Amino acid sequence: MHGEMNSDRVLTQHSAVVNTSEEFMEFALLIGLQILLVFNKSIIVYITNLRVQTMGKLRKNNSQMMQTNSTSIHLEKRTQHPHELSATSSVVSIDMYN
Repeated sequence: MHGEMNSDRVLTQHSAVVNTSEEFMEFALLIGLQILLVFNKSIIVYITNLRVQTMGKLRKNNSQMMQTNSTSIHLEKRTQHPHELSATSSVVSIDMYN
C-alpha cells in the first residue's frame, strides 16, 4: 500500500511536469509568434521606407533629367539661328587676332 501511494505521487508529479512543459511550449510558441509579428511589421516598415526613398530619388532624378532635357532643347533652338552663330564666330575670330 505504501508502494502504491508512492507510485501515484510519482505519476501525479510526472503529469504535472508534462503539463508544465506543454504550457511552457505553448507560452514559448506564443512569444515566438509575437516576436515574428513584430519583426514582420518592422520589415514591412523598412521595405516601405526604402520604397518611399527610392521613389523620391527616382522623382528627383526624373525632374533633373527633365530640366537637363529642357535646357538642351533651349540650347538647340538657340544654335539653330544663323545670325547668332555668325556673331559668335566673328567674336571668336576677333579675340584670336587681338
